Amino acid sequence: MSVDVQLLPQSKVELAITVEPSDLVSATEKAYSRFVQQVVIPGFRKGKAPRAMVERAVGQEALVQEAVEIAVSEAYTKAMDEHHLQPLTQPEINLADQEEGAAPDPTQTMRFKATVVVQPSVTLGDYHDLRVAPPSTDIGPDEIDQVLSRLQQDQAPWQAVDDQPAEDDNQVTMAIKATIGEETLIDQESFEYVLRADESELAPIPQLSAHLNGSLVGQTIEYEVTLPEGYQPQEYVGQTLRVVITVSNIERKSLPDLDDEFARSLGNFDTLEGVREAIKATMAAQKQREVMDSYVSTVIDQVVARAQVDLPEVLVEQELERMMAEMRSEIEQGRRMTLEQYLRILGRSMDDVRGEMQPTAEARVRSNLVLDEIGRRENINPPPREVDRELLSMASLPTLKNRDKRRLKTSADVRERIAARMRRRYVILHLLQVVMPPRVEAPMSQSLELAPPEASQLPTGHSATDQTDSSEQTSATAEASGEQTMLSAEEEY
Repeated sequence: MSVDVQLLPQSKVELAITVEPSDLVSATEKAYSRFVQQVVIPGFRKGKAPRAMVERAVGQEALVQEAVEIAVSEAYTKAMDEHHLQPLTQPEINLADQEEGAAPDPTQTMRFKATVVVQPSVTLGDYHDLRVAPPSTDIGPDEIDQVLSRLQQDQAPWQAVDDQPAEDDNQVTMAIKATIGEETLIDQESFEYVLRADESELAPIPQLSAHLNGSLVGQTIEYEVTLPEGYQPQEYVGQTLRVVITVSNIERKSLPDLDDEFARSLGNFDTLEGVREAIKATMAAQKQREVMDSYVSTVIDQVVARAQVDLPEVLVEQELERMMAEMRSEIEQGRRMTLEQYLRILGRSMDDVRGEMQPTAEARVRSNLVLDEIGRRENINPPPREVDRELLSMASLPTLKNRDKRRLKTSADVRERIAARMRRRYVILHLLQVVMPPRVEAPMSQSLELAPPEASQLPTGHSATDQTDSSEQTSATAEASGEQTMLSAEEEY
């Protein structure tokens, strides 16, 4: 057998394969062996009928077709193995010089072409000389003061100021009626609203704060506004909203002093300094997570930017399907409606959403491919015991039936998917250690040495690591039971 490999765009290859006469003879014998076990010839036990009688029973055409399929399948598999190609799709087979229905001539060669999408080649850049310093996690006094100010606002009681005009951050109680033509959108006698200087023009009642600012108790205000682009529901865009308001009460916060008494009102604190220390500790932990998000994202983006990847459409489509499944699950569970109903309310189509997700899907696939290639080059693999533990954890899901748990535990595909996901975690850990500048005191460096980052610490927008462990669990569950769909919020990091 001889094979000529031609590389095509989109990570496709065309294999021009020549099958030798000896292989055709072998394929014809295998075709006969299959049929002789299937057909019933009177006077002969199954499997014992002469070849000529089997050929007459099944027909020469059927025997020829079976022999060709066997020869093509074996030659294609051998060619893929010899050239270390991993198929992502079923091949398109085109027989050359083979007349339909003609028997393969065992004295002649048979040629055919197989076109298939394969695992793309990844050309890595030199990431070993890349240095990325992690951002600082220091918490400044101004940041603590901002949190204290919010706590002060939260603890402050509302007090009526009926003799003063309303201003930003005041709470106004009013009777309000908002209409578009003959349609009434809101009609309430006691509607409470806090005035905001930064109120969005897409607020349900646009310009409400602006018109209430400076108003007095008992005052009636009327105004009209043309609803802008982006207003929801979209059917109202461009129409005129008429608003009639009568102010009945104005309140503003009476801020408590920031002292030890205020600290004690917050709970288990004796002094204001104790509150400041608790705020600093909480903010430091949160900022460290945010720093990790940003740092991991920056490192992976820079490593991926140095690589060259021929991105197959089939992988992007698979990622898009996963993302759509995630979105569908989130909408159905969180909003108690179907994705189609939700999009109808927003005035958007499935094609709109897929188009918006396309760049993210491409970024996720590209990141996955680069990280997988680094793992292969660097021989990075998760410990088998960790894969076992993850698999057992997944198989212990209470929603799984016992037979599905058994299938899950023994599924080579599920195990490999778990291993691939964990491998990417270890690759990311390896990259963070590579790019960390020497003598940099990174706030997260100790935790990085102990374990790969968890999914919750990793940013969205890629698929390099897990975007949620539940996504892989759901995917594996779906494969095991055939009844659930993949949910993922993030394999990607």
